[in-house]
Amino acid sequence: MLIFSRKGAGVTPAGGAIPSLTLRRREGDGHRFRIEKREEATGIAASWHDRKGAKRQTVSVG
Repeated sequence: MLIFSRKGAGVTPAGGAIPSLTLRRREGDGHRFRIEKREEATGIAASWHDRKGAKRQTVSVG
């Protein structure tokens, strides 16, 4: 699940509490991120591999 929300909100778009979770690295899993200056950031993009469709998917916001 990927939630876009204001920093520090701690709630889902419907207003419910976001449960805590622990992320663990597993073999073959990975992630990348970049730290940008807030005034230079124009949006966010998330990508994943769609096994059923056998191709990379990307969603961008901003």
